[in-house]
Amino acid sequence: LCADIKNLDNATDSENGNIGADDDDDSSYFEVLDADLGLGTGKIVTGLKLYDNNIHGIIPEELSALEFLHLIDFGANRLMGSLPSSLFHKFKHLRELYLNSNYFNGTIPGNFTQGLTKLKVLTFGNNQLTGTIHKEIFTNSISLERVSFESNMLSGSIPDVFQKMIQLRDIRLGQNKFISTIPASLFNSGKTRSEGATRSLTKCDLHGNAFTGELPGTLTKGVPFLKYLYLHDNRLTGNLDTELFCGAANSFIDIRLNNNSFTGNFKIQCLMENLELISLASNNLTGPLEDGIGHKLPRLREIHLFDNKLSSTIPTTIFDPTNLTAILMYNNQLTGSLTANVFNGASHLEHLYLNGNKLSGKLDDFVSAKGLEALKKLRLEYNSFSGTIPDFTGMPSIEVLYLYNNSFTGSLNADKLPPTLKKLKVSNNTLNNEIPSKLGEFANLEVLSLNGNEFVGKIPSELSNLNSLQIFHLQRNKLSASIPVQFLPAERITLL
Repeated sequence: LCADIKNLDNATDSENGNIGADDDDDSSYFEVLDADLGLGTGKIVTGLKLYDNNIHGIIPEELSALEFLHLIDFGANRLMGSLPSSLFHKFKHLRELYLNSNYFNGTIPGNFTQGLTKLKVLTFGNNQLTGTIHKEIFTNSISLERVSFESNMLSGSIPDVFQKMIQLRDIRLGQNKFISTIPASLFNSGKTRSEGATRSLTKCDLHGNAFTGELPGTLTKGVPFLKYLYLHDNRLTGNLDTELFCGAANSFIDIRLNNNSFTGNFKIQCLMENLELISLASNNLTGPLEDGIGHKLPRLREIHLFDNKLSSTIPTTIFDPTNLTAILMYNNQLTGSLTANVFNGASHLEHLYLNGNKLSGKLDDFVSAKGLEALKKLRLEYNSFSGTIPDFTGMPSIEVLYLYNNSFTGSLNADKLPPTLKKLKVSNNTLNNEIPSKLGEFANLEVLSLNGNEFVGKIPSELSNLNSLQIFHLQRNKLSASIPVQFLPAERITLL
């Protein structure tokens, strides 16, 4: 194949037409026909796109015959073996090299990018590569704009050599085995913004490694355009000072620092008008939530603060962002009650997880909120809510309602439950009287947990109409009589 394509290089226009990039190409090439080639259009092959073609084997040495290639895309195939150490040295004009999603193994040769001074894109992601990254990979190609080595088995520390890589826009090294600290030069060009040398970095993904230490003090100092910062699932420590984010406050869209060991209070230090998601879950954050948090994050869609040690009442402004869809603050030490005025503007909220806190009081006022029509999942288990289970029909979209392990009393009234329910758990309360037979009309119900209460009487035979039911928990009640014959046999149901 490579030999045949090489012959095309030597063909005339009249014989073969234009062999270079098509007129309708999506501009994947960088300066597809350089003036420095001096060969004119139709005389050279500049791109080789073989993405997702089930090609297997090794990269042939004959590929080097196509010395004027600008783009090589072998991604999503079944190529294997070690990466060639010198094969690509001849491609002096190469801009983009895609070797991702194959079966390459072994180490990345230290001289792999030798001579590739024009290289803009280098992707090795989703292979089986091991070993360390040699600094020459980056210093030989300081014009790199995108680097993608994610989902391999690379280890060691990342070379701290990014000082001169001003054009770097996207670096993805997540899901490897990197250790040590995060290199400070990745976020700092060494010059101030006034000197016009700030880096163009918009995405940094280092998640799923074993990085240690604190966040670099230069974070966002030289990267004012940073939009996506993924440092979750590492071993980072230290006091979390969110002022570090302020250098890119107007650019950030997504910040994920969850599953580390950060400490300190959670407080937003500056207006971040474009931020849509922030995840600081599963750290060791403490202290109260600030009252004005929602005003500083006007476009927020999701906030993940679960599995920390946050205390205080829930600030009312956290529900102010009009596009908010998810608040996940379970397993903290939040106190107080839930009132309707807090939620009246949360018209897009779909997921509200407040379970595992110290919330208390009745829910009657909460369910009267006018802004929760979109709510699909409400988790309030493991708190200290009391009173009777109120009328949830004002939340017509609810599919998951978890109220177990609280202090609810009285009857369970099926007329006060929305028919959209798929999962209902009210176990380990003090509910009494009979199980309502009307629950048999909830056609979408998959999980029904009524255990650990004081229900009496018979198991309604109407519940056998629940064709979607998979889990049915009834243990530790005061029920009488036998299991209705309609339930037997019931291979689809876990009946306890």
